[in-house]
Amino acid sequence: MKSICKQMLIWSILCGLLLLLIIPGAVSVVSAQISPRIIGGTEAEPGAWPWMVSLVRASQSDIYYGHYCGGSLINSGWVVTAGHCAENRTAGDIDVVVGVHDLQNDAGERIRVKKVMMHPDYDPDTLNADIALLELESDVSTQILPLISPDAVLSGRTGITMGWGSTDPDRDSYPSTLQQLSLPVVSNETCNEAFNTYNSFYYHDPIFDSMVCAGYPEGGKDACVGDSGGPLILWEGDSWKLAGMVSWGEGCALPDLYGVYTRAGHFVDFIKSSLMKEDALWGQLTTAFAGHEGLGVANARITVQETGDTTYSDAAGNFSLDVPPGSYTIRIEAPGLITVTKQISLFRSGDQIDLSSQMNIPPAGDFTRNGKIDAGDAVGILQTISGVRKP
Repeated sequence: MKSICKQMLIWSILCGLLLLLIIPGAVSVVSAQISPRIIGGTEAEPGAWPWMVSLVRASQSDIYYGHYCGGSLINSGWVVTAGHCAENRTAGDIDVVVGVHDLQNDAGERIRVKKVMMHPDYDPDTLNADIALLELESDVSTQILPLISPDAVLSGRTGITMGWGSTDPDRDSYPSTLQQLSLPVVSNETCNEAFNTYNSFYYHDPIFDSMVCAGYPEGGKDACVGDSGGPLILWEGDSWKLAGMVSWGEGCALPDLYGVYTRAGHFVDFIKSSLMKEDALWGQLTTAFAGHEGLGVANARITVQETGDTTYSDAAGNFSLDVPPGSYTIRIEAPGLITVTKQISLFRSGDQIDLSSQMNIPPAGDFTRNGKIDAGDAVGILQTISGVRKP
């Protein structure tokens, strides 16, 4: 069917319509060469990836048959996906299902989409800037997936991609359970060379700086139809980070080719600025130190890992950062004194910020000085969180 579609425009249109009718989750794109792109993977452990979501057609009550793309929860009220998963769709066309592993047996939490934000540079022909943000009608308390650092080196590392897409490159085979697959990331140069060699007439360096490629030269393992928009994650620091979103490829799992993903780090500014503009209600993370004489907390480095922000506290040991509602990991490091990591959450509740925690950290057993536990110093550091409105 694919080769016939390449021969004549009329057959292309007919094949595209037929795919939409018979394949749950099929997504059409402009170029016949580009498929929405898990082959060779395994079933994921239920609950292992809580931020993984299914995008389903709002008109379809059955989420298995309604599924057509994946996405990642990057904020309590926002999902990031591939731009072609939202192309020519309104907010009313898309529902997001959170907390689901088995599309046929799990209900999950189905949430309407409030707003669709396409990247202004999205190109449906080249799939450059293939990214979209979906604002949810209501916030969720599910763990979010942080973004990878914009300057992170991806090539040569191993990532994991996942989805409910086809598990067979030659026939329709759609699992109901979430599948995952480990893949090596290759350089853009290697990826461009592979596509140029495959079809020098059609391809000429199709991999932009906004893209990243992953896969095996021998093929056999890849994302496929129905996986579009799902995450490519890499381990960074002490957690998984979003490195890419399934975007496109030539067929599925072909040898001497690679799967192409939208490079998430390339769009960190777009994501942050979009959430900042759309979220009128923000929270403020604040650290307040008390009884810290001689502890050297003015040299403490406070990192909010999900936003990539690192700041040294002022002379009084104070630190604050404005953030949209969501879950955040705070890491406090005072040279030779403490290293503490704690996750806190802020959620919208009408016109207020709901605070998941106001706590003393670290507990006595975690506070050390010169390699020894000093419970007397432990009470000297207080982590507080306050809610504020942002214009």
